Amino acid sequence: MWYRKAVVNVNPSGQIGMDFPGIKPKPFDVENDVDIKIKEEGFYYTIYALTKDGRELGHISFNAGDHASTAVIDFSTLVDYPSIIGEEDWRKPKNPGDKLKGDLVSELKKAGYDADESSVTRLKWGIGNKLYRELKKFLQQHKPNIDFVEGTVHSRDAYNSRNAVFGLPHFAYDPDQSCEYKISSDDSLAKREEIAKKIGYELQPARFSVYGESEIPPSMFKVIHKLDKLPYEETEAYKQSKGKIPKFDSSPNLFTIASKRLASEKHPWLSYPLSKEIPEGTKRRLHYTSDDDVLLDQIKQQGLLVDKSVGHAYGDPRAIFSNPATEDLARQFKEHPLVEFYTPEDNIIGDQYSYADVTPDQILGVYPSWYSKLIYLVEKRGIENSIQYLQETGLFKDGPYSKVYDYLLKMDWLQRHNVEMENGKFVFYHGTRADLENNILRKKSLLETTPEEARNWGDTNTRNDRRRRLNVYKVLVDIFDIETGFWATTNKDLPAIKVG
Repeated sequence: MWYRKAVVNVNPSGQIGMDFPGIKPKPFDVENDVDIKIKEEGFYYTIYALTKDGRELGHISFNAGDHASTAVIDFSTLVDYPSIIGEEDWRKPKNPGDKLKGDLVSELKKAGYDADESSVTRLKWGIGNKLYRELKKFLQQHKPNIDFVEGTVHSRDAYNSRNAVFGLPHFAYDPDQSCEYKISSDDSLAKREEIAKKIGYELQPARFSVYGESEIPPSMFKVIHKLDKLPYEETEAYKQSKGKIPKFDSSPNLFTIASKRLASEKHPWLSYPLSKEIPEGTKRRLHYTSDDDVLLDQIKQQGLLVDKSVGHAYGDPRAIFSNPATEDLARQFKEHPLVEFYTPEDNIIGDQYSYADVTPDQILGVYPSWYSKLIYLVEKRGIENSIQYLQETGLFKDGPYSKVYDYLLKMDWLQRHNVEMENGKFVFYHGTRADLENNILRKKSLLETTPEEARNWGDTNTRNDRRRRLNVYKVLVDIFDIETGFWATTNKDLPAIKVG
C-alpha cells in the first residue's frame, strides 16, 4: 500500500489541512484573512480578531478614558480553535457545533493521524501582533489624549509582540519583585535594549489549554510603552470634532496634568495624583511609606514629621525622603502607599531630603496601595456597576479589593445623599448641647448633611443636657474620615467649626 506521512494543520478559518513533505501549503495572510471588530462599553473597549465567517481568533480588552493619559490593557488572549461571538454575550457561542481544540485533537487521533496540541496552534501566525497593531491604530486615531500604553505581560510571546508594535518599553518592572530587572525612561538606549532582552528570557513561552484558549503562565512583568502620537489634525478625533472643540495641547507635561484636573472635576470622589495646583515658589514631591495604616492614620492626620522618619536606621540622614513628582514615578509607585505634598524649594536638599516637617495643609493627596484599582474601576464601570461587579465576582472579600469595595460604598452613599463639597472636602454638620473641647469632634460622632438636620438630631438626642444651649458644628471631611451605612459617622477625631 502506498502512503505518505502528513502533518495535520488547521488554518484560521478552522478547516483541517495536511502538510505533505515537499508540498508548500497555502500561506496565511494575516492582513487579509482576519477581520477586526471593536466593541465599546463606556471607556472600556475590546478589539476582536475574527475569521471571515465571524469566529474569534483572539482579543484585547483595554480601558482608555477621554481624560486619561494612559491606556491600560486589561486582558489579551488568542483562541486556538475559534468559535462564534454572540451578539448579546460573547461568552455564549451562537454555534453550539463549534468544536473545542481538545475535541479536534481527539477526532484526528481516532482518524489515525499523529496529532497533538502543537499541531493545531495559531500562536506563530501573527494574530497577536495584528491585535496590538489595531490597538495602536485605534489609540492614535481616536484617543489623542493617550500618551502611554500599560499592562501586565505573562508570556514571552506577548512581550515580544508588544515590543514589536510599540517599541522598547518606556518602563518595566516585576510587580512581585522576584526579578531585579527594571527599565526606566531615564536609562540609556543601550541599557534599555539590554534589559529588555533579559526580561524576555525571564518570561515563559505562551501555551494553550486543551480547550483551545491561551493559558496564563505564572511569570509576569508590568510594562509601559510610550505611544507614538500623530499630529492632531491627522486623527479621526479631529475630523469628527472639527469646528466644535479646540485642538488638544498634547505636550506630555501640560496635557496630562490638565486632563487629570478635568477628570477630578468629573469624579469629585476621587483624588488624582499631580492634579492640584501648588503655590508659587514651591516644589511638588512624592513620598512612599511602609503601609496603608501609617499613611491614613498617622501621616494624613499629623503630616510628615522629621522625628518620625526611619531612614537614619539604614544610614540615611534623619530627614524626610522624597522624590520630584513625575508621571513616571507616580506610575512606578502606584501600588505603594503614596503621599503627594508641596514644600518651599529651599527645603529640599540634594533633591531628596527635607529637614522641615510637612504639615497636613501641605499634603495634596494620600493614595493607599489599592487606590489605583479604585480609579480604574470607577473610570471603567462607574460607581454602581463597580460595586455590582465586585459582588458578583466575590472580589469584595479579597484584601485590596475589600478596601476598594468599602470606599465605593461610601462614594455611593455620598452620591445618593447629594452631599455638598467645599475646597475638595465634603460638608457635614453635627448638633450637640456640649461645647467641643478645642473644637474637636470625637470619633464615632453622627454627621448630618444640613444644619437643620443636625439641629433636629441634637435637639432630640436624650443624652444631651437640655438645659444647655444647642450648638451646630460644621465638619469638612474626605472619604477616608467617615464610615457610612444608614448614617454617616466619623472614624477619627476631626476639627470642627461652630456655625450656630
